[in-house]
Amino acid sequence: MKDINTDEKDYRSNRKESGEKGSRPTPIKSGPDQGDETMVTARTDTDYIKPNLEIYGKHLERYRESLIEGGKSKGGAMSIIGSIRAFLARCPPTNPDCMTPELMADVSARMEADGLTPFIVRQALIHTGRFIAFITDFNPFSVIDPDSKEDWFVGHMGRFLFENELDKYLEHLDSLGYAAATIRKKRIHITICCRILEKELGVVSIEEIDSECCEHIGKLTSDLIPAVSKQIIFNLDGFVRYFTGISISESMKMRPDEMEDTEEWREFEELLNGYIRDQAERGLRPSSLQTITYSIKEGYGELVKEFGPVRAKDIDYHHIRHLRNSIKGLKQRTLRRYLGRLGKMLEFWFGVNPYHRADLVWSPETVERSWIFKEQWEVLWDSADVSEKLVLALGGGMGLRRAEIATIKLSDINGNRLTVYGKGHGPDGKVVVMEIPPTVRKCIDDYLAYRNSILLSNGDRSGNHLIVMDSKRCGISGTIEHVNMILQKLFEKTGIYATCHTLRRFYCMAMVDAGTDIDTVRRMMRHESARTTYENYIYADPRKLADATKTVENAIFG
Repeated sequence: MKDINTDEKDYRSNRKESGEKGSRPTPIKSGPDQGDETMVTARTDTDYIKPNLEIYGKHLERYRESLIEGGKSKGGAMSIIGSIRAFLARCPPTNPDCMTPELMADVSARMEADGLTPFIVRQALIHTGRFIAFITDFNPFSVIDPDSKEDWFVGHMGRFLFENELDKYLEHLDSLGYAAATIRKKRIHITICCRILEKELGVVSIEEIDSECCEHIGKLTSDLIPAVSKQIIFNLDGFVRYFTGISISESMKMRPDEMEDTEEWREFEELLNGYIRDQAERGLRPSSLQTITYSIKEGYGELVKEFGPVRAKDIDYHHIRHLRNSIKGLKQRTLRRYLGRLGKMLEFWFGVNPYHRADLVWSPETVERSWIFKEQWEVLWDSADVSEKLVLALGGGMGLRRAEIATIKLSDINGNRLTVYGKGHGPDGKVVVMEIPPTVRKCIDDYLAYRNSILLSNGDRSGNHLIVMDSKRCGISGTIEHVNMILQKLFEKTGIYATCHTLRRFYCMAMVDAGTDIDTVRRMMRHESARTTYENYIYADPRKLADATKTVENAIFG
């Protein structure tokens, strides 16, 4: 290999003798597979690409695979490799360990002299710095530009040894009904984490992944958004738990270790697993099943910590009432959710819900709900524009949930019938065909005309969704955030606070006020149990308390 300084002298000498500033490379425009960045093919009077490919060729291929595993598209990864090649074409042949910040600065000057734009030069330096860090764990460009941030996993990843196990786990998630995008994200997170643990902690089996590994990943992801860091750890935890049955995250442990080996706990887990299987057959989403499982285990765990080992069938309202009055470390809303779900499981097996028999009194703020009535509805309706009126009509006029409104597509509307993809994946909750009332149908027609004008001016980014973005609002079509933003503007105009679920309550109570029987109300609300309809909607109606107060007033004071 030639001395770097000698090559530099030859490069400058040739340019001086020719009297040229260097020939500008011809950009290769990005095609459909080229990602967002511009790839360039270097063409200079001193081209080092061939000798550098002998040094870096294998590393480039490994880095490309790493980028794809890290979530980059194939086109995006190729674009990054193109930027690195543009740098290497102007860099004297140099081993990775000898790539210094000074050398990168010199190559940067050459690229600018060759006519490359500052943006392309900077991208080349950023990508090359990360590439060198991938090989050596040191990014020479970070010294030149301290503000540049590397991907959290760059330079940390080793081999991935669990390809077969990961495929089996993801097939399991697919069988449970997880979305393809969710499965893809889990694959990325698990792959990256396992490769990091292999390189830095020597982990070669799933059984070796423990809480120490979890803490290591937590440190590497500490600069990320907390929710993202937690999600990465959660996905790794799920993978390990599937094969070992053990949670590696202390924050996700659902029960004290000392409870695990008791006969009472094993019996409880058998009952819980049977209950969850039943709920899955009823059509509950995997995420809902996971939440229910967690809540029931937490509720039973609190009970065992208070009373010691207790069989599930022996739990009665005395236990529930004592927990309600003694536990201080949890919010009332959280404890209420834990005990309520535990009670439902016990009722499923033994026919009695000790939570209901406990006759608990909770502070008002834990059960507070937002309500609107006819007067507020009329204000909202009269103040709404075409988009807001459509959301009001679907929520308050048909009782649709927020997610159901957001995900309606044009293909779901067939005349006066609407196919609604509701909660759950079973026969009772997956798909429901509903009649569209005439007023709601008119709101849809009015909005479709408005929708066409949006697409003509802004381009079709609808994804075939009924409700789409317009130029005046932020949001993404087909998401609950977009629906939230539409309602938020209306609520700011009127001063009447409500949510999509408030509109759904209004729809339910309108049926009750019209004299509709409870079973029909349940069916229109698409509830599996009339108890849900009664307890969460009819019983909770604040007007009942107000009417009772007036009745008592008249009876006493006449």
